[in-house]
Amino acid sequence: MIKVKILINLFFFLLVVFLLSSDNSYARLIIPEPKPDEYIQPLKNNIKKTIQKNLPKKEYLEKNIEDKIIDKKKTPQVNERLKKVTLDTIKKKKEISLFSNKIIPLKKPINLGLTKKKSTILSSKDFLIAQKTFGLIKRKRWKSAMKEVKKSRSKLLNNLVTWMYLKETTNFLDFYEYMNFINNNPNWPRINRLRYLAEHKINFKIVKTKDVIKFFEKKEPLSGYGKIKLGEAFLTKGERKKAHKLIAEGFKTANLSNDEHRYLNKKFKSLLTSDDYIDRAKYLAWEQDFYELRRTLRYLPKGYKELYFARFALMTRSYGVDSAIAKVPPQFINDIGLKFDRAKWRRKRGRYDSALEIINNLPEDPNLLVKPDLWFKEKFIIARSRINKKRFSEAYELLINHGVLDSGNLAEAEWHAGWLALRFLNKPNAAVNHFKVMYNGVNYPISKSRAAYWVGKAYDELNQEQNASNWYNKSSEFITTFYGQLAAAKINKNTFTVKNNFIFFEEDFKKLLKSDLAKAVILLHELEESLKSKDIIRHLGSEERPIKEQVLAGMLSQKVERLDFAIQIAKQSSYQNKNLLELNYPIIETPKIVSKRTILPKEIILALIRQESEFDRDANSWVGAKGLMQIMPATGRLVSKQAGLKYSRSKLIEDEFFNLKLGSFYISGLNDEFDGALYMAFAGYNAGPHRVRRWIKRFGDPRKGEIDPIDWIELIPFTETRNYVQRVIENVQVYKYIINKKTVSNDIEKILF
Repeated sequence: MIKVKILINLFFFLLVVFLLSSDNSYARLIIPEPKPDEYIQPLKNNIKKTIQKNLPKKEYLEKNIEDKIIDKKKTPQVNERLKKVTLDTIKKKKEISLFSNKIIPLKKPINLGLTKKKSTILSSKDFLIAQKTFGLIKRKRWKSAMKEVKKSRSKLLNNLVTWMYLKETTNFLDFYEYMNFINNNPNWPRINRLRYLAEHKINFKIVKTKDVIKFFEKKEPLSGYGKIKLGEAFLTKGERKKAHKLIAEGFKTANLSNDEHRYLNKKFKSLLTSDDYIDRAKYLAWEQDFYELRRTLRYLPKGYKELYFARFALMTRSYGVDSAIAKVPPQFINDIGLKFDRAKWRRKRGRYDSALEIINNLPEDPNLLVKPDLWFKEKFIIARSRINKKRFSEAYELLINHGVLDSGNLAEAEWHAGWLALRFLNKPNAAVNHFKVMYNGVNYPISKSRAAYWVGKAYDELNQEQNASNWYNKSSEFITTFYGQLAAAKINKNTFTVKNNFIFFEEDFKKLLKSDLAKAVILLHELEESLKSKDIIRHLGSEERPIKEQVLAGMLSQKVERLDFAIQIAKQSSYQNKNLLELNYPIIETPKIVSKRTILPKEIILALIRQESEFDRDANSWVGAKGLMQIMPATGRLVSKQAGLKYSRSKLIEDEFFNLKLGSFYISGLNDEFDGALYMAFAGYNAGPHRVRRWIKRFGDPRKGEIDPIDWIELIPFTETRNYVQRVIENVQVYKYIINKKTVSNDIEKILF
């Protein structure tokens, strides 16, 4: 007990001593003493660095003080002394406020990070509101943004922000807000998308039946869910037959949550039959929508439940696939959908021969395949693997009975069959037929020129010179394409010129700039949010519009520094064989020498940039490639070291000149590595030089005459890389023409041979 009392007394004694030594300043219990002098200066410097942005500049501060101090009645000497004393005093006070042991909060910057930039579209007040609104949108604070924008009197700004919010799938807006915007702004972009989303906002607890029916009078439902809701509205009115048709059709394709599934099953129990659930399961399985399929399984009748569970297990590559298939009743074991999922499962596991056991025993009638285009994709993947292993005959047999309906798949099937027949199987007559089927089944210049060139090539093999010349002529009509340029070279068109369909009238452009949509594009640019203008620009330059309007939309894109959007509009026009050169092929300065390495000619660098990023300085691909020349960070680090440049990952996006230097240095180095074979350099830039070296070993070296360069390009295993190489090569020739502003020589054969 005595020991405890002694300890308590000792504690209070030490406490009193401590308080006395601190001049009774209780604040020193929570605020530490200043550090010794040797630590103060670095601390000051660090703090100064962090707050420097929020303090007025020294020159401005002293100028202000000087103006206030100087008294014209006093002598210059007195004024100078006053100024010095006052400045010293202020500096001391500033240091005390910053470095004393008292916590004094810094004042927030007056502008809260908002720029003082002026707008050509909004008043200063409304522009400030716009800046605050878009700051909130960046942070996904949509509710606050909608509240903020309502402070503005600008109808344009309100419409723009509301339109953007309506496009968000997770917004808190109701059906009536969608309906009002659609009715009041029918000419805004993506109205069909807004209608689709509006359909999913129909809730009969707050939406009147008559309003739903009226909404769909102008346009039929765009979604399965919309059909269900319209059917529900008719059911309320007692129109049962009409309701059942709509609900059954909508139920087949609608995206439904678990709650919606339960609600519909309960609400329409007397309407939805087992056949309706089977139709839904079949649709979802072919769409590979396994999450929705799983929700539907519980409602299926016996037998079908086992069938679609097996399909679900196969498409998700779940554990117990063999067991699931074993439970499928005998009457469903030959279901064409189950066969498809089994073949795809085997192919994905690399069991190609096993997958072919199913594929080679399919019915020839495309209608019995249900989805012939999906079956073709499986065939095509296996066929390309056979080509990769030089098993050309097997690949050909896989492709000749394709049964496809889609023009894109038709082009791939017929071209590959023709190419294999001509180049590897000595069947030029069969090749002619395949290429002609392709030519008649496609519309785009790239496909048309490709088919026509190879018809000519096949006729060359048959020594039918006139027929060959005719088809080369057809191909050369599409002169901005890879095969169109090759065809022109074949018929001795050694000069290169492009018909330009670009027509621009200043008065029309001024008229466009007065429209609300153009103003919205410019406003977004002023807010440094031009990426958000993509839907508007696409709408203004859609392919349904006349070429003149597409040009205006492209010029607007360039005005707001979106060269990529302008290129996209011009590419769309090129599908009609209309060339808008000023929009489709932008020109920027490129380096001539980087770190003592001579860089490839300007037309080559520009051709590469156009294919890589479409001149989008902020481009960021899904694999992580960045900037104008789409440089991977790891590649950028390596090339920086080779070039003796200081590497910075952030500079790949932030500094376009740094990105341009690295990309130009890299492609020029690849060209040197592959002895001037540009097509190999381009392939290496896209897929990696190590793969190019592998393909040379596998297929032969065109530089040594072991294989035709065109065949070598077409043998590249990656679809993306094959296409990439051809697109960059065709760009080179067009850029050469534009840069020289006159007819130039057709150099495509020099690039390849």
